[in-house]
Amino acid sequence: MALRPTPPTLPARYKLWPDGARAFLGSGGAASVWRVQDQDLGVLVALKILKDTRPGFLAKMEREAVLASRVVHPNVVAVHDIGRTPDGKGYLAFALASDGTMLDSASRPPPWPELLDLTLQLLDALAAMHARGILHLDVKLSNLLLHRGPDQKLQLWLADLGVARALWDDDEDKSVVGTVSYMSPERLTGQHHLWCPSTDLFAVGGVL
Repeated sequence: MALRPTPPTLPARYKLWPDGARAFLGSGGAASVWRVQDQDLGVLVALKILKDTRPGFLAKMEREAVLASRVVHPNVVAVHDIGRTPDGKGYLAFALASDGTMLDSASRPPPWPELLDLTLQLLDALAAMHARGILHLDVKLSNLLLHRGPDQKLQLWLADLGVARALWDDDEDKSVVGTVSYMSPERLTGQHHLWCPSTDLFAVGGVL
């Protein structure tokens, strides 16, 4: 039986929803994600909490929040808050998707007309990012959130700008970080001078 994760220490503003490990949504190499209630705003949000407290990891999360704030688009997940937990771990609060990720739905995908619409939404999200000079560089099923609004229409949110790159910033870390199975040839070989919007579009092909 899988071990339940230990609930994190949260700032006073947030409360796990529901209580304890049942609020756990998932985990990656650098962070875990929890469903929490924002007690100031009275809404549920997802809280991404870093596992490492070293300054470099905190700086990357702050950069992720800055890049996300530059792209206000209905298909790019909205960031609500950034800060540190009482035990010094960086956190990022963002909109909570009602239907999980496309990876969660891989075994029971939506019907083709809905899949086509989701693909167009993903392309719209990337177009908005590219128009602002930002490459996502980690497009994959687990970073595509699914949400149904009041009209029950399935909406896609592109999430996790943790390895995104701003084309205007030549000083950014150009390490090859991401998921190999979605990487374009120029990403795999570290030819960052060739990274461009087509690099993200290659990953869309991997998603399809």
